[in-house]
Amino acid sequence: MQALVRLLKTIFIATTSTFLVFILLLTLLFWGISKDLKPKKYQPKPHSVLHVCLKGEIIDQSLKDDFLFSKKKKSNLYTLLQSIQHATQDDNIVGLYLTIEDMTVGWAQLEEIYSALQKFKKTGKSMITYHTMYDHKSYYLAALSDHIITHEEGIFFLNGFKRTVYFYKNLLKTLQVEPIVFRVGNFKSAIEPFTRDCMSAESKQQSQQWLNGLYQHFLKKVTYARGCKQAHLDQWIHRLSLTSIQAAKAHHLIDAIVSGENQAKKMAKKKILSNTSVHTLNFVHHTSYAYHYQTKVIKQTKNKVAVLVAKGDIIDGYSTPESIGDKSILQVIKKLAKDDSIKSVVLRIDTPGGSSRASNRIWNALCQLKNKKPIVVSMGNVTASGGYYMAMAADHVVANATSITGSIGVFALFLNPHQLLKNKLKISSDVVKTHPSADMFDFSRTMTPHERTKVQQFVEDNYKSFVQKVVYARKLSLKKVESIASGRVWLGTDAHQHGLVDTIGGLSTAIVEAKKLAKNDQLSVVFYDEKPHWIQFFLNDFSQNIGRYFLAQEKYTTHYRAIMRMQGIQARMHDACV
Repeated sequence: MQALVRLLKTIFIATTSTFLVFILLLTLLFWGISKDLKPKKYQPKPHSVLHVCLKGEIIDQSLKDDFLFSKKKKSNLYTLLQSIQHATQDDNIVGLYLTIEDMTVGWAQLEEIYSALQKFKKTGKSMITYHTMYDHKSYYLAALSDHIITHEEGIFFLNGFKRTVYFYKNLLKTLQVEPIVFRVGNFKSAIEPFTRDCMSAESKQQSQQWLNGLYQHFLKKVTYARGCKQAHLDQWIHRLSLTSIQAAKAHHLIDAIVSGENQAKKMAKKKILSNTSVHTLNFVHHTSYAYHYQTKVIKQTKNKVAVLVAKGDIIDGYSTPESIGDKSILQVIKKLAKDDSIKSVVLRIDTPGGSSRASNRIWNALCQLKNKKPIVVSMGNVTASGGYYMAMAADHVVANATSITGSIGVFALFLNPHQLLKNKLKISSDVVKTHPSADMFDFSRTMTPHERTKVQQFVEDNYKSFVQKVVYARKLSLKKVESIASGRVWLGTDAHQHGLVDTIGGLSTAIVEAKKLAKNDQLSVVFYDEKPHWIQFFLNDFSQNIGRYFLAQEKYTTHYRAIMRMQGIQARMHDACV
């Protein structure tokens, strides 16, 4: 018996020691990573050049917990905007050097960066851009520059905007999987990939409208910045005349071709010096510059504006790195309501929508929060359907000119594999039930016409509730809302004209409005994220979350995920990739 006790003690001590060593190593690992992530110290020096480095993905949320599962470098949008805004007013900064590398960014985020750079340019300070692969998005920013540089083996390719939709109707037919579809709104096109093999006339009409609007916006801004005619640039793109760096230089869209980044930096330095009376320059990275101002210059007050970032598909349950879970965001909303130091809230939304039930729960929680403190919504790249549903709880709604929003509509999708199970996989089933429709959502059979009528009525009731909320929140007539609803998608500028948003602007505009509603322009800004903290993510359902996360990164699962996330009652729009 004593031998058994000693053995158990030995096992306990060994297990405990191993666990403690594991925790210690994990702590040291994340301490080391966190230390590496901290920006280098910046000491203000005269004759400095702000080096704005757009590398990797531009994200709205904080970077503090993102490094654990990040596959690529990321930059925080607000930090980037702050650095440019401070440099605009800083006499120590005499120029801006913009470099772009593997940038992943949405059009609304791009518009915010463009506006900040444009204000910088208006001060008369020099701006130089270097990039090796110019496309529509990178050139949109570069066009503001006094001098645009590229590599001798670089790429310049402008060929127009497009939206591609993949359809699964024939695949489901081949697999003998029946899509059972319910929807309201002729423009609610998210359901079409399961029922058609091409876009409907309504879907193509609305896509063409916002795509043309986005392209015209691009055309107007670029030609104004470069001093050329819109008709000429449009013609060059139409004829594929801008598909090489030599062609771009011949059309005066770039200014210099160099052999490497060092030569580009020397050229940028020379150009900036020519616009000043100084002889030496000091380059400072935008993250170090922003960190210095956030910690040393800007007075951090006790009272704050909270920026809550909600990004991803809206789902029931807890958030993942790719989704907004209603339970997770409700927990954060409750914290914001209880925190007396939070005087107003900016809700930054970037979502195509998702679960109708989760959207309604989040809306309800936001309405309760609004009774305690003002809420301003800042629309990101996409704030549509369930995302717009959430936005209706705000006191004020701000959208970028290039934000995609609207899609006021509801649909339901159920994929029934009954014939697949029976005919292909030879799986049979049997059921015992108390009522005829107890198994109406089972895979064992398809729905009856009566059952389908009831589900359709449920979807229509959800749509009517959605429309009524828009009528109340936006103070519009029912007739007006019905004319712009039906699942129709709008660009931010069009949504503003129709009364769906209050102001055209970005995150900075929303923060200013939140301070105004709180009647305190001295509030500090603090970011909240509804995503789980890395420790919680690590410990909570580890294997499930890790598997789901890395599966979500693989490109070959894109269509599988697109099919599976559509099931159930949904308030969402189809993906809008440009």
